[in-house]
Amino acid sequence: MPAPFCDAGIEPFGPRARGRETAQLTPFATWRSRLPATIGSWFARDLVQIASSLVEAKRVTLRAVEDLKIESSVKDQRGARDVAIEWGTGTGPLALRAVCTCGGSGICEHVVATLEAVRSQTELEESAPATPEVDLSWLPTARIESKAIRARSVWPVFSSADGTTLTAMLVLDSPRLRGANRDAPSILAMMDATPLDDWDELDRELMRDEAVLE
Repeated sequence: MPAPFCDAGIEPFGPRARGRETAQLTPFATWRSRLPATIGSWFARDLVQIASSLVEAKRVTLRAVEDLKIESSVKDQRGARDVAIEWGTGTGPLALRAVCTCGGSGICEHVVATLEAVRSQTELEESAPATPEVDLSWLPTARIESKAIRARSVWPVFSSADGTTLTAMLVLDSPRLRGANRDAPSILAMMDATPLDDWDELDRELMRDEAVLE
């Protein structure tokens, strides 16, 4: 019987898998590393208060967040404002190159609201619990004992559409049926009606298992 196949997100082994262990920072994380712990330490209190109210009211829409640029749309009582922020040379607020369609010069409340939206969004991502990996320890260990090529075989196929719920089905491989989805009783009836040498003994054991027949 072939080894059980599973597409539930198991990471492969080898150099490619080890290369993914060094994760690169996302643009959100890059901006979060530049911004202060509280946005109020960079800008005037009146700007921060207005900006915070805009973020809390969900009036900031982030259109693009790149390593060196942020684009957003901020709605206030006068309408929507387009904001573009670039990260230049230097550190702190002096490194910001911001443009807003509100017509203000320098840093306005819409620019501060955009920065706070990026900072708070990254803060939520960092505080979110990590998604637990799917526990596949209950799966049987693959048994490869027979090297003979059989005319018919059964493949137990496991899959997980949402990454948490695991489903399984039996796929029949025969001269007339290639990759056909069949239930255990149908396969067992075919075993009884075909020559013994057509099937591997491991397949027969699988089909007689009470858990599979259920």
